[in-house]
Amino acid sequence: MLAVVGVAVGALLRSQIIGIVTVMVWLNLIEPIMLLVFPDSAKWWATGAIAGMLNLHVKATGAGIDTTNYLEPWQASLLMLGYGAAFAAIAMATTMRRDVD
Repeated sequence: MLAVVGVAVGALLRSQIIGIVTVMVWLNLIEPIMLLVFPDSAKWWATGAIAGMLNLHVKATGAGIDTTNYLEPWQASLLMLGYGAAFAAIAMATTMRRDVD
């Protein structure tokens, strides 16, 4: 599932370096900040879907981490495929526009 998202992001962004840096900044900086602001939406973000796919159930109340109500592995896999399909659709639309112009 992560490979599908990776290929779609790679198709969307022309530079490999920009693609890698963008994904790393998203996963390690932006998404944790968003999780602090909106903790109830954690299971719908990429890291929550990854935790759901791996079936990780962690409850650490001291750290504010509770993954017991995250998606089931099949649901998380479908969510990641949906993210991949969305990025692929955007990549197809922008690539066709870039190539025509």
